[in-house]
Amino acid sequence: MAGDAINILHIEDNPMEAMLMRELVSVSLPDTHALIPAGSLAEAREKIAVSRPDLILLDLSLPDISGIDTIHELRPHVRGIPIIVLSGYDDEKTSIAALRAGAQDYLVKGEVSSHLLRHAIRYSVERKRLDAALATERDLVDTLLEHIPDRVYFKDLESRYLRINRAMANLFDLEDPTEATGRSDNDFFADDYAAQSQEDERSVIESGVPLIGYIERETLKNGDSCWVLTTKMPLTTSDNEIIGTFGISRDITQFKETEEELEKALTRNRHLSSDLKRLAALTADEIETAVDEVRNNAKAGTRRLERAAERLIGISRLDRDTQSLAKVSLHRVFTQAMTRLMAGDGNQIELVFKPENFPTAIGNEELLVQLALEILRSGSQQTNSDRFEIRANESDHFLETTVGPAGSLSSGLEFSPATVGASGLTGELAFTLCSEILGLHGGELLAGPKGIVRFTLPRNA
Repeated sequence: MAGDAINILHIEDNPMEAMLMRELVSVSLPDTHALIPAGSLAEAREKIAVSRPDLILLDLSLPDISGIDTIHELRPHVRGIPIIVLSGYDDEKTSIAALRAGAQDYLVKGEVSSHLLRHAIRYSVERKRLDAALATERDLVDTLLEHIPDRVYFKDLESRYLRINRAMANLFDLEDPTEATGRSDNDFFADDYAAQSQEDERSVIESGVPLIGYIERETLKNGDSCWVLTTKMPLTTSDNEIIGTFGISRDITQFKETEEELEKALTRNRHLSSDLKRLAALTADEIETAVDEVRNNAKAGTRRLERAAERLIGISRLDRDTQSLAKVSLHRVFTQAMTRLMAGDGNQIELVFKPENFPTAIGNEELLVQLALEILRSGSQQTNSDRFEIRANESDHFLETTVGPAGSLSSGLEFSPATVGASGLTGELAFTLCSEILGLHGGELLAGPKGIVRFTLPRNA
């Protein structure tokens, strides 16, 4: 269609009717039209293929087809082209059927004036253009709602769903998004979340003020939950009447979990910084004490420095060595610790295990050997004992191990969480190492009477 010129295809098999319509069109649209005649549906198809018209005037009674079927047969070939039906019958049922079949207008032959025809043609062309524009907009919206990964929904004033998109249907485990129409959050979400969601929507409706970009945790009826970034807006008509709400939610669970992990890492770093300062101070004290001891007894001072270095190496390995845990025999752990103690310090130590078939724990064997070594060394230094009893008590999840001079582990002993100076261990560096080892294993260090130590370790991974 060039400018205001309209190319019209007139499908009419009656030559007299065709001539009358040609005259009427000439009067109705002088110098702004081109009329293309066709006497049958078959001829019309040929001419449509050669010259696509802007509008079709259609008689429903043709040699090769008649009735409403004429429109149905023609429409696949003239998509986007308005059709005005010209009929010899003023029949309301037929006119309604024609409009439902896709015709833009229905005119009765013999009752059509030039004024009526001109308006019918102009309005039909304009309505078809608007319909095409609306169809394009609808297709764009449908495509967006079908493929956008964010969840989009529209609700009425009672917070009932008018429409949801594919992503939200997937969340609700619905095959078709239309299955949600007329239902509410109570049908899909946990009660607490549904109540809060509806309260938020009432606030938006009453105030007209949107809720933009707030973070909330959605919980479904089956207990599944996720973090979402949500915006809720008032749904309005063209004259700004609020008729409901619409919203969009983006799943940010991965970002939220990353944020939480980052916060945990920052907390660990703060603790690490504090621990490093404390460890540096302990190391300085240990070395200073060892240097003073060297002046009086070189051999004893050297052994003290060696033990300090050994403890520092053990502390440096904690994170790495607790990455992989396994079942560990504490009988073997204390036996290895005894062997190392006798080789390094020259002490003669005897161990008594009760029960003899000592249970296993979950942990890292090398670190637990270091723990046992510090406990035996401290006990030997504090009590001058060379015979130690190691007693185990088992529960469903933990193994409780008590170590002290043989004969000292009577019933009724009282224990409390170990602290520096009240741990049964000699020296802050030894206490720090043992506490860190047990902490990383999920265990605890307890202090009893002089020379007696108790600790717990998990029995199950």
